[in-house]
Amino acid sequence: MIKRILLVFGTVCLVMASSLAQQKSLIETSDIDLFWEVYDKVIAIPDSVTAVQLIQHEYIDKGSEALSAIKNFNFFESRDLYKLIKDKHEYLNSIRKATLSVKADSAKYLAIFDNFKKTYNNYSYPKIRFTMGAMLIGGFNKGDNSIVIGTEIATGTRKSKIESLNPYFKMIVSDNQSIEFLVAHELAHTQQNPGYLENMNLLSLCLMEGSADFIADFLLNRKNTMPYTIYGRKHAKTLKKLFIEHIQSDNQSDKQFIFNNWLYNAKLFISGAISTRPDLGYYIGYEICKSYYRQAGNKKKAIADILNINYDDKNSVTKFYGKSGFAKD
Repeated sequence: MIKRILLVFGTVCLVMASSLAQQKSLIETSDIDLFWEVYDKVIAIPDSVTAVQLIQHEYIDKGSEALSAIKNFNFFESRDLYKLIKDKHEYLNSIRKATLSVKADSAKYLAIFDNFKKTYNNYSYPKIRFTMGAMLIGGFNKGDNSIVIGTEIATGTRKSKIESLNPYFKMIVSDNQSIEFLVAHELAHTQQNPGYLENMNLLSLCLMEGSADFIADFLLNRKNTMPYTIYGRKHAKTLKKLFIEHIQSDNQSDKQFIFNNWLYNAKLFISGAISTRPDLGYYIGYEICKSYYRQAGNKKKAIADILNINYDDKNSVTKFYGKSGFAKD
C-alpha cells in the first residue's frame, strides 16, 4: 500500500514538474544575458570597427529568434546597436537590473497566461520572447502565436536616466506602466482575429487596440492609468462626440486621417502638430468594450465576443459597436 502511494505521489510530482517545465519554455530570455555580456566587452573596446564586428558575431549571430524578428521588424544592424551602447549607456545602465530581473519574474507572466485560460476557453498559450533591440519598439505580435518584447524599452520608467533619449522615446518610456501590462496587452492581440489594415476603418482599429487594453486590465484586475486614458476621462464627452462624427464621415477609412487624429500619432504630439494627447483611439476602443461588457448578461461570453470581433468585416464591427450602447451612454 505504501509503495502504491509513493508511486502515485511520484507520478503526480513528475507530471507537475513536466507541466512547470513546459510553462517555463513559453518564456524566452536568453538574449538579455547575451546582450549584457557583449555590452561589457563593447564598452571596453576603443576601436568602433572591432566593437561593431563583436556585436555582429557575438550578439546578432548568436541571438535568439526574437532578436532576428525584432531586427527584421525594425531594420537595424550591428552598427545601430553600437551607437545605442555608446550614446545611451547611462540609460542602459539604469535599466540593467530591471532587464535582468525579467527571468526571475517568469511566474508573473505565467500567472497572466493561466488567468487568461480561466477567462477565455479558446485561449491558446503563446510564447513570450524577451530580447534587447536598438531602442525602436517595445513589443509586437510576431504572427506565429508569439510575442516579442523589446526589453530595453519595456523596462524603462520615468525614474530611468532618460536624458539621452529623443523626445519620442522619453515620452514612451515615461508612460510605461509595467511589463505585465505590456505582456497582457500583446497577449490579447495573439487571441484576436487578425485584421488586415486595408480592410479596417477608424472604428475597427480603435476597437482592436482598445480591446487589448481592456482585456489586459481585466486580467490584471487594474484600473487603466495610461496618459491617453487619463486625458480621455477628463474630456470624455468632447471626445465621444468627435469620434461619433468621425466614424460617420468620409474620412473613416482614410488611414492618414486615422493616424493623424486617433492612433499611433505620438510623434505628431511631440512635434507640436497636434495639441491633444496622442493615441486617444486606445481610450475610445477601451470605453466601447467596457460598455459592451457592462450591458452583457453573460460576462464570460462578453470577453469571448470582444476577442472574436471580425476586424475585416465592417458590418460585424458596426454590430458590436451598436450592441455596446456606447453612443447612447
